[in-house]
Amino acid sequence: MFFEHYHRWREPTRQQMEVELKFAEQLRNRPTTDHYDHDKGDKFDVEWTEDQKFPHVATRLGYPEFREEPIERIVGLERTQANPGA
Repeated sequence: MFFEHYHRWREPTRQQMEVELKFAEQLRNRPTTDHYDHDKGDKFDVEWTEDQKFPHVATRLGYPEFREEPIERIVGLERTQANPGA
């Protein structure tokens, strides 16, 4: 029973191992910088030029205002949209 459980569910597949190896290689080869503030960051905080950044396009003006109804306030119900932290 243990042998079947281990080899069927616990042993990583070849694809999982390849993904993990690629991720480890990405971590080793990520860009670094020599001039950084030790108190505020680390050597992986590199400055990006404008052509390397993803272009930001605003798709909407903002979120509509959600207010709770009086019955929701009395009963104590709270919708997700009315919670600013959600």
